Amino acid sequence: MSKLNENHRTRGSHAQFLLLMLWLCSASAFAGEINACKYLVVTDFTDDPYGIAQELREQASKKGFAVVTAIADLSPTDLLKTCVMSGSWWRTLNGGRLSMRVVDAPSGALIAEVNSGAGGFGVGRTRRALVSKIYSQLEYTGFNEDVYRQRIQREYPARPRIVVTEEEIKNHEARSNVEGIWSDTHDQYRLGIVPAPEGSGSDYVAVVLRSNSPVWQTNEIKAEIRSTASPDVFTCTYFMANKKPAGTTLTLDHNAILRGSVATPKGS
Repeated sequence: MSKLNENHRTRGSHAQFLLLMLWLCSASAFAGEINACKYLVVTDFTDDPYGIAQELREQASKKGFAVVTAIADLSPTDLLKTCVMSGSWWRTLNGGRLSMRVVDAPSGALIAEVNSGAGGFGVGRTRRALVSKIYSQLEYTGFNEDVYRQRIQREYPARPRIVVTEEEIKNHEARSNVEGIWSDTHDQYRLGIVPAPEGSGSDYVAVVLRSNSPVWQTNEIKAEIRSTASPDVFTCTYFMANKKPAGTTLTLDHNAILRGSVATPKGS
């Protein structure tokens, strides 16, 4: 008889764990910027016994997001309109808690955080209700171009500009072999290196003549370059794809290749 009661208690405890009911939700959203997201990536959970990540993807499509499985397939322009949703589910004494974060894909900047708790009814029904509540807290009403533009301007503020054309650079009498028109090996940027404005603290600046990046505009200053005792070595403040500054040393090889390296999360 005691063995029967013990099995009954074990089954009851197991059932209680498997049954979910929404009981608490809290949210922290940032100025409605979730509407700057056109594309959404939902990452897998480390532990997801109830298939919450898949439910998040299915409901995301219904809410108007374009759900993406591989960021690498996106163009540079679409990547700026992409957000990444990640989260975790963990057990509590009376059920469990779901915590979600939404960040900007290129920069990792936080857009929104939402948290929900669960405990007591049917798994399938309550999983849907739990995820539905998550999206309700996010208050996503669809991609908004104006919200997107405002966010881009804040995350990637405009750099100082120097208006110069390729023809003007070609006709200018260079005082150093670093001056001229340059492009990177992937042809993402075409830059004009010209004398820096007086009083700027630099000797030369690299100006964007053309760029495949939607963040960088024509005539913005991509790098600030300073001479050293060697005519072929320069110190440089290089502004990365996200417009954040990085220091490096540039070496001019045979007046044809300008080499430098900067540290990134993916390596040098």
